[in-house]
Amino acid sequence: MTRDEIIEAIRDLAPHLRDEYGVASIGIFGSVARGDDGPGSDVDVFVRFASEAKPSLGTFADICIELEKAVGRQVDLVEDHPGLRPRFRQFVEEDLVSVA
Repeated sequence: MTRDEIIEAIRDLAPHLRDEYGVASIGIFGSVARGDDGPGSDVDVFVRFASEAKPSLGTFADICIELEKAVGRQVDLVEDHPGLRPRFRQFVEEDLVSVA
């Protein structure tokens, strides 16, 4: 899949992720977002949950499985939360492409 196809696949899945898991926003970062990914590259996905959502480890696993099916690649899922290290947050935000 190309970068644009990956974005479209995630965008198509976003309403389900919102309704089922409380995902408020979703974006990609890393090599796919920059457009310099290769055939074996994973997709780095950054999610924010609605304030009332209480995601569990199972929630993360389910979201990863659904995203991996949608994009046909391994997914690394990162949640936006206050405990993110500032340097890592900066790394994410430099490449972040909002999808939904």
